[in-house]
Amino acid sequence: MGRSLGSASALELAATRQDSIDRLIIESGFAHAAPLLKTLGLDPDMIGFQETQGFGNADKIRHWNKPLLIIHAQFDHIIDFSQGEALYNLCPSADKDLLMIPGANHNDIFIKGFDQYMDSLKTFLIPPNESE
Repeated sequence: MGRSLGSASALELAATRQDSIDRLIIESGFAHAAPLLKTLGLDPDMIGFQETQGFGNADKIRHWNKPLLIIHAQFDHIIDFSQGEALYNLCPSADKDLLMIPGANHNDIFIKGFDQYMDSLKTFLIPPNESE
């Protein structure tokens, strides 16, 4: 599991150690670094940033074919919801889910969506025959 900037670490591990990982959870993750730089007050064009110099999250998730859960706040003010959607859409896994936490932002996602968040984790992590 990786949250926010930690999504880059989780996706790196998923890309390089897929044989050792059964499931992947990304919370408030990003597909592309340039929008995140803009949010942090940096102009990617002005500093000569190219996406190929970034984390490569979009490329890494294209190779993930195991269960994936993406959790993202509807009104995330640091990493826009569209970044979570992009990760979801780029992933080829047939077993994937995107949970949007309504009304939440980057820092209150767990509080505002506690029940949905926990239910989603339970469904994702505990196979149906084990939850009884």
